[in-house]
Amino acid sequence: MNNRDKEAPLEGLAKGFRQRTLATAKLAGKMGVSYVKRAVKGPSSDNSDREAAIKGAVELVEQLGKLKGLAMKVGQIASYVPGAFPPEAQKVLAELQSRSTPVRFEHLEEVLIQDLGAPVSQLFEDFDRDPVASASVGQVHRARYQGRDVAVKIQYPEVKALMASDLKMVSMFSRVLVVGTPNDGEALAKELRDRMLEECDYALEARRQRLFRELYGRLPGCRVPEVIGERSSTRVLTSEWIDGLPFERFADQGSQEEKNEAGAKIFDAVFQTLFHHGIYNGDPHPGNYLFTKDGEVVFLDFGCVREFSATFLDNWKPMERAMHARDREGVRRAFPATGMMGVAADKFDWDLHWEVMEYVCRPYQPPQPFRFTQEYVAESYDRLLFNAKVAGMIATPPEWLLINRVHWGLNSVLGRLHATSDWGERWHRAIWSETQPIRCP
Repeated sequence: MNNRDKEAPLEGLAKGFRQRTLATAKLAGKMGVSYVKRAVKGPSSDNSDREAAIKGAVELVEQLGKLKGLAMKVGQIASYVPGAFPPEAQKVLAELQSRSTPVRFEHLEEVLIQDLGAPVSQLFEDFDRDPVASASVGQVHRARYQGRDVAVKIQYPEVKALMASDLKMVSMFSRVLVVGTPNDGEALAKELRDRMLEECDYALEARRQRLFRELYGRLPGCRVPEVIGERSSTRVLTSEWIDGLPFERFADQGSQEEKNEAGAKIFDAVFQTLFHHGIYNGDPHPGNYLFTKDGEVVFLDFGCVREFSATFLDNWKPMERAMHARDREGVRRAFPATGMMGVAADKFDWDLHWEVMEYVCRPYQPPQPFRFTQEYVAESYDRLLFNAKVAGMIATPPEWLLINRVHWGLNSVLGRLHATSDWGERWHRAIWSETQPIRCP
């Protein structure tokens, strides 16, 4: 890579199928399953291993920050998976939650001119050309509009094509990846493609943000920034600016009481809207939260949102209600309707399934309150992914793809906060809520 590429990362993005495949393979090598399986068993005492992991994390932040797109999203997920790296390396990877290699502003100003019809000097009273956050699809700049501080998210000019290229690669391998499992690789790849490409439509995100501002505004201590419609478009999203601590600083500096309260607000926001209204934000990584001095949790980024039908929710809730009541026969009766039963009933290991479900639902069972820890979340990954004895029996219909992501992403957030609450009562309230699906206009 020459000096020009270093100064203008957008121009140095790997565009070819082979180039991006090699980059993704390098990522997989550094975050291989064998390493993570060892990590969840406990931190290594070998200093050389820890130093190598930290060095690898630094390289990944640099590489993925330049690649953008789906490859960077994979890195973001790894940045909050407990046990994937030693704590020091995990903190390095946390940079991917809100910061990657920035794109030169003149490229982004072209987007402003094309979408909003004028250069930045005519659109805003003041504009900081250095980004406050840069992510996989776009970067955020602080500006001033009509006397208000605003956050202006501008999409990278080439990122939609890059995302489509990455997703094409996933689709090509999807049939191979699910061999030996009861899953439809093509359907899962389509679900992923649909959700990821929607993130490149900021006009859709603006509508979703307005909806979630209304829904979360009904929950105490939850807030979503107001959209500034006259300075937004398909590739530009301008919102009110809200001051708050980013996740890692809040996790390090907040009192445990503050973190407990914040965790409870995040939990309620996710599951009340999911079970009651059939809609949720499927991107729960820590970079999407701010924490204000007044105790509010600010929710950011509504590019990846999934809507669910009343039928889906009403088929799912009975299983969760039976599990919460520790009714084994009730779980057995309700489970097939979820669509996750991948083998015939006479071949399904119900005892093993119950054992796994008991672990997954432990935070919601007596005794309460329950304290989330990173150790609990790490063991969850071990049981459900790396040593998943139930894997051959469980199917993943497309609707469940992002539910799994939000569930384990949320647990990782709560584990990092060491959040403690009566989760059982909160869970009970969510799963017994009336099903009233709402749709984004």
